[in-house]
Amino acid sequence: MNKFVMIVGAQKCGTTSMHNWLGQHPYICMSDPKEPQYFEREYWKGIEFYKEKYFSHYNGETHCGEARVHNLIIKYVPERVKETFPDAKIIIMVRNPIHRYISAWNHFRVMRPGREIKTLNEAISEDEFTQQFNPNPAFQSEEEFCTKLDPAGGPYDCAYLETGVYIDHIRRWSEWFGGVKVVVMEDLFRPHKVYNEVLDFIGAGSFTPEFVKMNVKPKDTSHNDSSYLRGYYRRSVDELSEYMQRDLTNEWGFDTDD
Repeated sequence: MNKFVMIVGAQKCGTTSMHNWLGQHPYICMSDPKEPQYFEREYWKGIEFYKEKYFSHYNGETHCGEARVHNLIIKYVPERVKETFPDAKIIIMVRNPIHRYISAWNHFRVMRPGREIKTLNEAISEDEFTQQFNPNPAFQSEEEFCTKLDPAGGPYDCAYLETGVYIDHIRRWSEWFGGVKVVVMEDLFRPHKVYNEVLDFIGAGSFTPEFVKMNVKPKDTSHNDSSYLRGYYRRSVDELSEYMQRDLTNEWGFDTDD
């Protein structure tokens, strides 16, 4: 496992598709299942446990990787990854953060009945209220994270709001690993181009997978963009645009007033 690839998020930004596409490459072994919980709460069990539990199908591939989306916002994970795989290649996938917020809310509402009982407006209002008292809610320690887990392994705190502040997470991961590869989900309609750029970044040879989009659900168009979310995300979208030298502020519609 000398060459390691980590898709660390964001949730609902195409990570399942990218995990599948990379896993088709003959020289890349992606984890099974897609989202190991090792770095967030199994780290004490050691690297051999990680290999045996999540990579039992390894067959000599030059690259290995995983796609645990919660790793994006858990602040203690980058150091653990650095200790284990110092030269890991980090991939962060992003999309319009308002669309991501709505998609994540809809995911928990539909896919895990009873886990999300708030309406979308109630979820936004609760996040707006919480931000007044806890503006930086990302999980700081394993102890804090584990107290908020549900039996399925995900946190009860769905982190709708915090996850979409991509630039802060990109900077945190970059502090440990230098440059990270940022993939814009809206570009996946040109999968060959995006996939080849990812292969170049991780140093894998050229390959063309079967480009099947995974975990795709009907788009919920019954809700308008929240003015609160537009205001909340504007700063981070502007800074991400500058970081990527790409006008995502315009592409994602943050350059116009409601």
